[in-house]
Amino acid sequence: MNSNLYVITASNPSAKQHIDATIEHPIPPGKVEPYFIGDELDQVKKVGISHGYYAWGATPGPINISNWQSMHVGDHVLIYQDKMYTYCTAVVFKQKNRDFALAN
Repeated sequence: MNSNLYVITASNPSAKQHIDATIEHPIPPGKVEPYFIGDELDQVKKVGISHGYYAWGATPGPINISNWQSMHVGDHVLIYQDKMYTYCTAVVFKQKNRDFALAN
């Protein structure tokens, strides 16, 4: 299976704060698990056990929506901040969940 590569830019102060809260440090399970139910919760718990909880959300817009729709589990993501790549990761779970995104 081929994977895609995505680049997320995160150089403004708000994006840097989000990186610190959700990528630099894992998100506590109590801030993740309440936003999922049933099979989704089971999947989220498996991800948490295997990888910890890390997340990135995007403000809806034409480019962000198109990128999100084309992104799949197994794809890779580079995070670009202040003229350098600071993180490289892979998509392990994908869910459209506005309440979770707003809470984190």
